[in-house]
Amino acid sequence: MEGTADANSRFMTYCIDPLCDQLQEEINRKRYGYEEWKRGNYLRVDSSSILHFDIFENAANVEKLIGSGAFTINDVRRAAGQPAILGTVGGRAFYDEKYFRNDGKHKSRRSRGRRPYRQRLNNTPLKKENRQRGRC
Repeated sequence: MEGTADANSRFMTYCIDPLCDQLQEEINRKRYGYEEWKRGNYLRVDSSSILHFDIFENAANVEKLIGSGAFTINDVRRAAGQPAILGTVGGRAFYDEKYFRNDGKHKSRRSRGRRPYRQRLNNTPLKKENRQRGRC
């Protein structure tokens, strides 16, 4: 059946999630009140586990989440409904080399010694004062 996944996603977005939000707000307002909510005591309705999460369909996305350091391996495993890895490996953040330099520092948009993107694109010569100072 074509479009079933899209129909399920739209059903969740436009039907189930708004109902969950309304239930969450109403329960928090009536049961906890503003003072308790302000202290951090509240109810959260989570609808993320209603749809089936196929780890193999989302392998590229999982790789990006872990490689960018946004999530640890255990964070992704919990979201997929899998048990966490014991020890320190599952809780460590991993960074892919395309996000960081070899010395571990974050890559900047402009590295020293290179001309700005527009000059490289147009192949325009450097200004004389910049050539003498050794700047880009």
